[in-house]
Amino acid sequence: MPCSYNHEEYGVCKIQEHCETSMFHTLDGNNYCAFHLPELDSNGMPSIRAGWSGVLYDKQGNALKAYVNHCNSHEADIELPGTIIDIPLEVNPTLQLQVRNLNLCEAMLNKHLNLTGMRNPKIRADKAIFKGQVTLTANNATSEIHFRETLFCDQFVMSNCILGKTADFTKSEFHKEVTFNTVKGVGPFTFDESIFHSTVTLNGCSQLSNSSFVEAVFEQGFSVNDSSLQSANFTKTSFKGPVKMTGTIAHGMFASAHFEGAAIFRSACLDSCDFLNVTFEESADFNNTTIQNEIVFDKAEFKSNFIFSSSDGESRDLPFLGCSETTFNRGANFSNREFNAPARFKSTVFFHAPLFHGCKFHQDMDFPEMKNFKEKSGKSASRAYRTLRYAMEGFRATREQSMFFALEQISFRNSDASRIDEKIVSILYQWLSNFGQSISRPLIWFLGILFTFAQIYCWSSSVMGCLACYSKAFQFAVLQYVKPFSVWIPKADGELCDWPVLLLGTIQSITGLTLITLFLLALRWKFRRV
Repeated sequence: MPCSYNHEEYGVCKIQEHCETSMFHTLDGNNYCAFHLPELDSNGMPSIRAGWSGVLYDKQGNALKAYVNHCNSHEADIELPGTIIDIPLEVNPTLQLQVRNLNLCEAMLNKHLNLTGMRNPKIRADKAIFKGQVTLTANNATSEIHFRETLFCDQFVMSNCILGKTADFTKSEFHKEVTFNTVKGVGPFTFDESIFHSTVTLNGCSQLSNSSFVEAVFEQGFSVNDSSLQSANFTKTSFKGPVKMTGTIAHGMFASAHFEGAAIFRSACLDSCDFLNVTFEESADFNNTTIQNEIVFDKAEFKSNFIFSSSDGESRDLPFLGCSETTFNRGANFSNREFNAPARFKSTVFFHAPLFHGCKFHQDMDFPEMKNFKEKSGKSASRAYRTLRYAMEGFRATREQSMFFALEQISFRNSDASRIDEKIVSILYQWLSNFGQSISRPLIWFLGILFTFAQIYCWSSSVMGCLACYSKAFQFAVLQYVKPFSVWIPKADGELCDWPVLLLGTIQSITGLTLITLFLLALRWKFRRV
């Protein structure tokens, strides 16, 4: 009587060929051997398996051990797909012959699985359920490891393994801690769409290439300690717990990832890493991180502090930095970095004044418009903008220099340290020429005041609304610009104008000269060469 388990994809379990007992049980109209009888029926009720005594478990365990020993002694494949195993399963070929292949697809292990010292095996455990701890220790290279859509209810530990080919954990689920110790290999090392309910730790993993965590979910902490990851892909990965990465990450892809906990890359080495469209909910710490080639944060959003400063010489050098269309909702600290290549901050929004103290700037720095710098109050903001003004002055970048000068003045004006007269002068300077940044604003004010005073002069005449009266009033207003203070020149009869006209003419002449001066200063500031 054949067992009903006969999966075409994963093969037939061959343990019955080496089992002296052929006990079959009926469940849901199907016949199952003792190794494939499900624990629950189709209605979720316990099967007869729940009432088995220890004798049956011992008989099953002895048959299983005999089958494994037979495969080891004959260098045969261990085929256990769909098997329910109630004893600890240990495969230790260091004391036996080589195990070529181990098939545990769709199997359920109620005890721990310990694979120690396997030499170049092919392990298949797709859609399996491991209720006990899984330990994989291979002193030599493993050929292929497949744990697709596998459920790990207890700890998973992989140590001292060399991944010769594929290690595939796609869509697997881990309920306890996951640890990789001194694992290396060319990969691919795939955890796409996997869910980690507990912490994940990589310790001392070197030359680990082509690792992929696309759309994976880390509900607790994720740590990469003194490890080297090559071509690591974390696209659309969700980090709900804290992330700590040290060592080297080369060609890391974090596009559209979501860091809900603190992201700590402090003192790590990042080589060509892309954080495009990434969201950082908590602080992002890249202090003393060594950047090789480039790092990109385009369209990223930092909802908390972003620390990108350096306090040692090794991490100062900063190649290309991309922060276009990035949003910094809190502080952004780039202090003591040395920009050896262009830095892009186009359309970036800073809600707090960014810190660039002690930086060495590249001549090709692309900063956003003035409106994108939201913080405009306080002495600390004023100092931050002053640092950038000095830096841009060194490159004779007049546009950026004038912009940071304006931000510095506004921030200082809005601080408690400024006096009332300084506030008034600063406000007037901003209104009339935007701190020398605008050429058109003084001219607009100039023309507006001209027509306003002409109207006032017309109103002060004896005949109001008359074209001739307004024409004369306009000519009189123009005269105060062309010939300032001419109102104080006596008339033909030796008399001066009435005192209201004297006062208005004097005010118009002063404002006109002031606006012309501001226009010329803005023009010189805009196009000056030295």
